[in-house]
Amino acid sequence: TGACADLATALCIAAEGVGARARLIGAGATLAATTGAGNDCVGDDLDTHVILMPPSQDIDDCAAAAQVADFFGNRTWWPGVTDGITDCWLVTVGGEFVAADDAPPGAVHAAASAGFRSIGADHPGVSFRHLDLPTELTVPESAEALVAALHTGDETELAFRHGGLYAKRIVAGDAAVA
Repeated sequence: TGACADLATALCIAAEGVGARARLIGAGATLAATTGAGNDCVGDDLDTHVILMPPSQDIDDCAAAAQVADFFGNRTWWPGVTDGITDCWLVTVGGEFVAADDAPPGAVHAAASAGFRSIGADHPGVSFRHLDLPTELTVPESAEALVAALHTGDETELAFRHGGLYAKRIVAGDAAVA
């Protein structure tokens, strides 16, 4: 769609800075990348798809539902999964509540990340991953956070907040006092 062209360009530059490569594919909402050094990011060398969602406006529930339906119904962002692709990342903005100072999650990005995980059921052997960025990051900061996430082991759900990556964890809570 071209809505994230600045971030896509910054990601290509940031990837090169760590010895990886990234390039735009399709309509400009998706990037293909190699996470290993020395790859030239063509043909069978691709191992990762990165789908960038533009920040969404503060909209009502009906408009949010329509945007999510359009996102999954049209799939102009979806390049498909080819041999050699091991990871597909969806990058959202403000779609997760992570830190105490976070605003409530945006409905469009929260719903898109949940639906994106469901697509993974059709592609065994490919990890469908998610990175949520905060709304206040600059484009270069977002690109650097994304490169860091792409080089994170087996984490499938990450959020970048306050200069670091957060992973979702289930932890035992304190027992209720009777």
